[in-house]
Amino acid sequence: IGKLLPFLDELELASIASEKSTDEILKNGMKLMHEKFKGLLEKEGLQEMNPVGEEFDPYRHEAAMQEESDAEEGAIVRVIRKGYMLNGRILRHAMVSVCKKEGRGEGEIKEKPQGAGKPIGFTDLHREVHGDSPI
Repeated sequence: IGKLLPFLDELELASIASEKSTDEILKNGMKLMHEKFKGLLEKEGLQEMNPVGEEFDPYRHEAAMQEESDAEEGAIVRVIRKGYMLNGRILRHAMVSVCKKEGRGEGEIKEKPQGAGKPIGFTDLHREVHGDSPI
């Protein structure tokens, strides 16, 4: 299904572009093809992620750029390329634009509590249980 995502993207773009056409048959045909193909993939377990307004999470999102916005610092303000999940697992990360407040320097990252959003690996687990590193 992952190999079909670029085709789904192109169908959506074609459907959006056809909205400018005066040909109603073309508009309806493109919209119908996009909806049917997307519906078929959804029946197989595909879910579209809509992260606008969520806090950026590197495990679910790919930051392509930052832009100033009225949103909270680190919030996703725009989706550049849709992300998808398949049966609850990430199939493709959403490529997004993240809010950057005016005056913040490049490369500055809002700090999160230690371990927030981080998967626990063997080394972390060992350190938590034994208090030292296995390496």
